[in-house]
Amino acid sequence: EGAAAALGMLGAGETQGVDAARSAVRDVLALAAGRQRPLTLAPVASPVGNERRQGCLSRDAAALAAAVGRRLRLNAADLQTLTTAALVHTLGLSRIPPQLRDEARLEGRDAIREFREYPRLGAEILRDYGEFPPEVVRIVRQHRERLDGSGFPARDRGDASHPLALVVGAIREFQVRSTREGATLPAAALAHLYR
Repeated sequence: EGAAAALGMLGAGETQGVDAARSAVRDVLALAAGRQRPLTLAPVASPVGNERRQGCLSRDAAALAAAVGRRLRLNAADLQTLTTAALVHTLGLSRIPPQLRDEARLEGRDAIREFREYPRLGAEILRDYGEFPPEVVRIVRQHRERLDGSGFPARDRGDASHPLALVVGAIREFQVRSTREGATLPAAALAHLYR
C-alpha cells in the first residue's frame, strides 16, 4: 500500500510522493537487512485494482533489487540507488493510456512504440521533481535497454547503460514473465533470463 501510494502521488505530481517513496525504500531495505524475518514477495494472484497491483509489483521489484544488491555486495549508497530505481521504474506507465500498460496485450506498431516510451516518461517525472539522484533517473530511463542494443527507448548498446539499469531490467523481465496471464512459473522465468 505504501508503494502504491508513493507511485500514485508521484504520478500525480504531488511533492509528498518523494517522501512516500523514501519511506517505502527504507522499509524494503530494513526487511532485506533483517536476519529474523525473511524477505518474501507479495502474492498478486487474486484480482486486485490496477493501482494496488502496480504497488505490489513495485514493492516486489524493490525487494528483489535489495536482495540482489546485497548479494552483489553493493555499498549502502548503491544499494539505496538500486532499490529506489526498482521501486519507481514503472512510473512512466502512468503517462500512457491504460489499455497500453500491459505489454503482453499490445497490438500494432503504434501501440508498441507508445508503450516503449514509458521508461523515458518515468525518468522525466523523476527529473522534474529535482529530488531524485541523477543515477536513479538514469536507471529508470535505461532499465529496458539491453547490451546488444535490442532494448528501448533509445536502443543503447553495451556499457552505454548504467550497470544497475541492467539489474532492474532483469527484475522487470522476471516479473513480466512470471505475473502476466498464462505466466510461466518463476523457475521457468529465471531459466529464460539465464538463457
